[in-house]
Amino acid sequence: MRTLCAAGFNRVSLGVQSFDPQILRNAGRAHTSEEAFASTFLMRTLLAEKLIKSWSLDLISGLPGQTLEIWAETLKTAVGELPPHMSVYDLQVEDNTEFGRRFGGVSVDNDEDRISSRLNPTSPSLPSPIDAASMYKITSSSLRDSGFDHYEVSSFARSTSTRSVHNSNYWGLDKQWWGVGSGATSMIKSKRFTRPRTVSDYTEWVTSGFPGSPTDEEELESSSRLQDYFLTMLRTSSGVDLDLVAAQFGAKTSAAILTVVDEFPSLVVLSLDKSSMRLSVPGGFLFSNQGELLVLELRPIP
Repeated sequence: MRTLCAAGFNRVSLGVQSFDPQILRNAGRAHTSEEAFASTFLMRTLLAEKLIKSWSLDLISGLPGQTLEIWAETLKTAVGELPPHMSVYDLQVEDNTEFGRRFGGVSVDNDEDRISSRLNPTSPSLPSPIDAASMYKITSSSLRDSGFDHYEVSSFARSTSTRSVHNSNYWGLDKQWWGVGSGATSMIKSKRFTRPRTVSDYTEWVTSGFPGSPTDEEELESSSRLQDYFLTMLRTSSGVDLDLVAAQFGAKTSAAILTVVDEFPSLVVLSLDKSSMRLSVPGGFLFSNQGELLVLELRPIP
């Protein structure tokens, strides 16, 4: 780690996921809780020696075997490790992954029921949909009570200066970045493109001297720029800047956004004023499907 610091790396994101030994085993993590504590101690040491500027502790809620009580204890333990920043993600069951094979396609009749593995019903189950939502609310209230600012759906910082520099670059209008590695996405001058997705394709592309253009190249049109801005900024506590929307896409578009919102009366989690639109914390950050429907209605108006 000190070698990386000497090479110029000055921020670290530490994927702890959980401090509970059994939960780590249930999730198939390679590290132990002892190794997690050793790593957080190292981060505090490097920060004290000013070898790094900040570090983030990452957790995952909704893992097999987790309960509300275990999750509350995990948060308490994490705060005690004194991270300047925390990222807390809800487990997403994706296709073609181990969790997808175990839990993909499993439904429950009642949102209060835990989700059992379809491969081994006696193995640790996932929290119920209601408990998963409760974990998110517990996370927000617990970390805010501990002095963290809940500045983005999954992001918490002890101060403005410890917000994620990396992640913040993705949120906003016409942000630019380079992505390196298989499947990495880059955005340069309103053009989005992706490196070859599989390791074998990426390796062949690199060893062949980067022939041709990256895959999935897309020139963002005005509507896509607006939707990207809306989706990313609505995830933040800053919200959507309606004045900026008016300046970039026209006053009619800014006004139309408010009209679209009126068509979704159930969006009580929205906070509106003359120049901004934001979601409430934490309830608004749970806003999902309705938000996607709203975004699909957004189009710049000539």
